[in-house]
Amino acid sequence: MPDSKLLNIADQFRGLPMEDLIGAPLTAACNAQEMLASTTINFIERVCFKDLNAAHKPSDGSIHIPNYEIRTVPFSFKQQEGNEQKTYKVEVPLMSIINIPSLQVTDVDINFSMEVKSSFSESSKDEMEASTQVETELNAGLFKMKAKMSGSISSSKESTRKSDNSAKYDVNVVAKQLPPPEGLSRVLDMLDQCIMPIPA
Repeated sequence: MPDSKLLNIADQFRGLPMEDLIGAPLTAACNAQEMLASTTINFIERVCFKDLNAAHKPSDGSIHIPNYEIRTVPFSFKQQEGNEQKTYKVEVPLMSIINIPSLQVTDVDINFSMEVKSSFSESSKDEMEASTQVETELNAGLFKMKAKMSGSISSSKESTRKSDNSAKYDVNVVAKQLPPPEGLSRVLDMLDQCIMPIPA
């Protein structure tokens, strides 16, 4: 029979920091989402816009108020119209021809499994050894008889205890590129309507 020194399986699950095991990955996912949103904002400000007031930043430590203008890609092309070849110039907003990073954390899966194995085996055999030897001799006239007896007892005792613990903790985070929000989609639509070729 197992004694009190063996691990109690129920006690293994007591005192587990479930708040940390579940809350820490969720908090990390929220922080990651904030970083992804900041990356999108920085990309739009740095790549898609140019600050006209960048050269006039105040040196006295006051707040800088930017004046953004959309970056455009100018190019020209030639088109044959009757017997005349005309050149047109087009300025395409950079925001409308590149993909804006808009990664968002969509799924957070937390899997925690703990397996406790406790086994007990005991084999007992008293280890004792005793031996005795008796020798006797009998004389009967012409005959002589000798008798010898011996005996031994042996036993052994052995006990084995075994206990195994194992735990598995998996966190799976999925982030996907989502379509642009409604406000950005409307801005892109307005920019698309402004793309018109102008005769050079």
